[in-house]
Order: sequence, then structure tokens, then C-alpha cells
Amino acid sequence: MVKAFIKEILIISIISVILAFIVNSLRTQGLPLFESAPRPLAQTNDHSTADSVMIKEISIEEAIDGFTKGKFLFADARSEKEYKSGHIKGALNLPAGEFDDWVGSFLETTDPEANIITYCEGYYCTLAKELAQKLIMAGFENVYYLPDGWGNWNKNRMPVETE
Repeated sequence: MVKAFIKEILIISIISVILAFIVNSLRTQGLPLFESAPRPLAQTNDHSTADSVMIKEISIEEAIDGFTKGKFLFADARSEKEYKSGHIKGALNLPAGEFDDWVGSFLETTDPEANIITYCEGYYCTLAKELAQKLIMAGFENVYYLPDGWGNWNKNRMPVETE
């Protein structure tokens, strides 16, 4: 009887694991269990014809080097309140959630070939990726995402500003 019980638990466990892998593989933002390359960030209410956009990631070392050489425009994807409490020196506040409010003036004043780095706070923050995706869909080609940009910037004691 104990043997039959263990067998049933084993069968249920195996079925559960298989179903979990299937569901994960079907999700647009599923966990990359067996991949080494980054997955494209899926569209989010953009109404664009493209199904996905590949977001290019940049390392903190490359971002710092580009900052010191003046090669990048930094875009803070966080809210205005967070931006005002501290941001990368010279960064623009381009809140991902308010894209429609500022995109027109940004398009008019920014070279579409500008090198842009988007960032937010925390390794799991998705605002910078969302902003990068929206900027790419708006026509900017050289857009990069800096994982935990604000945190890494502070850890490396790079210049910051407050308002």
C-alpha cells in the first residue's frame, strides 16, 4: 500500500513538472531555463506591427566608459519623484509609463542615431527594458538597457544629481 502511494506521488510530480515546463515555454516572458542568449522582450500594448524587439544589454563598465567619454545619453525610466531624489548626472527623466506624454518633444530634439542607455533601480525592474523597447519602436537604433542601472551606478561611486 505504501508502495502504491509513493508511485502515485511520483507520477503526479512528474506530470506537474512536465506541465510547468510546457507553460513556461509558452509564456512570452517565461524563465530562460535552458537558454544562454537573451530573449526578445515581447510587445506590451504598443499597437505596433512588430511582435518583439531585441533589447541590447550594456555592462556597467561600458556605461561608465561611455559616460566619461560623453558617448551616451542616459534615460531614467523611473517616476519623476524617484528621478528627483537622485539620478545619473545629466540623465533625462523619461518615465516609461508616461511615454505618450513626452515622446513627441523627445523625437523633435533627439538625433535618431543617438546612443541611449535606459536604466531604472533594481535588478528585476522592467521599466528600463520597457523604455528601451518603446524607443526602438519609435525609431531609435542605438538603445541599450543597463541592468540595475541606478544601483550599479551608485556602487561604482559615479556622478549623480538630485533636484
